Amino acid sequence: MEIKDENLTSVDFSSVLWMKRLSFASILICSNMLENMFNSSQNSEDSLTSKQWLLMAIISSFKEMPTLSMTGEKMGCSRQNIKQIAQILRKKGYVDFCKSEGDRNTIRLCPTDKWWIYCRESDDETSAILDNIFAGFSDAQVAEFFKSFAKIKDNIEKVNSNIIEKKS
Repeated sequence: MEIKDENLTSVDFSSVLWMKRLSFASILICSNMLENMFNSSQNSEDSLTSKQWLLMAIISSFKEMPTLSMTGEKMGCSRQNIKQIAQILRKKGYVDFCKSEGDRNTIRLCPTDKWWIYCRESDDETSAILDNIFAGFSDAQVAEFFKSFAKIKDNIEKVNSNIIEKKS
């Protein structure tokens, strides 16, 4: 599809550049949609926001209990942001702050039994939501999407590192 306008010379929306721009915009839009969907599905005082859930999922993915900094690096935000979210989760009973054995000043984030119960109880609902989100995708397409998205994430990390290097 090509659009001609007096203010635009000629825009070809099927060009690779436009597909990249629209894909980037779609990622941001999907992120907002997923966050809104998740947050609106939560309905109790102990409910988790999407950011709180993500933090807990990331903590759970480590073999050993992670520090605030380790979690921030994996989640893509600062140690201070992780600490703010973790303090709310601590009040809700989903995470404990544990002292590191090697360094008593280091705080490690430890999921509580309440988190593991939440995971077990929400597993069927989570699976149903994911099945609906990926409806129409074959297993091979899901695997390809996963690989492609992992590549995008790696590239974002590289671009971010380059931006940080240029600033310093």
